[in-house]
Amino acid sequence: MKDEALPVPVTQQLGRWALVVMWMGVIYFQSSQSRLPLPGIDWLDEAIRITGHFAEYFVLALLLSRATARERSLRRWAVVLLVCATYALSDEWHQSHVPGRDASAFDLMVDMAGVAAACVVSFKRMKAEGQGMKRSPAIRDRESHTPRSHTSGS
Repeated sequence: MKDEALPVPVTQQLGRWALVVMWMGVIYFQSSQSRLPLPGIDWLDEAIRITGHFAEYFVLALLLSRATARERSLRRWAVVLLVCATYALSDEWHQSHVPGRDASAFDLMVDMAGVAAACVVSFKRMKAEGQGMKRSPAIRDRESHTPRSHTSGS
C-alpha cells in the first residue's frame, strides 16, 4: 500500500461516490427548471440565485473531497477542482438549452468560488484532524538530498 493512501472500506467509498452522483443529479434537476420560484424582488432574486450557485458547488466540492479522502496528496485537490470545473461548465452549457435559462460566465465564477471555499474548509479540517498532506516519494527524495544553505544575506 502506498503511504499516501488511507484505508477506507469499499462500501463506504462507494457510498461517498453515490452521494457525489446524487448531488450532481440535484444540480442537474435545478438547472433543468425554466423558472425557479423566487420572491419577485430584483435584488433579492439575484442574491438567492448567486447564493444557490455558490452553495450547490460548495456542497459538491465537499462531497468530492470526502469521496477522495483516501488520497492525501495534491492529486486529491486536482480531482476535486477538475471534476467541479467540468461539471460547472457542462451545467452552464445545459442551461443554455433550457427555455428561460442561459449560460453565464459570472455563474461559472460563482460556482468555482464555492468550490474554492469548500476546498479551503476541507483542507483546514483535514489539517486540524492531523491528516496533513503527504509529499510524493520523488519530492521527499529530492528534498532529503538537497542541502539547505543557511547563509545570511550580508
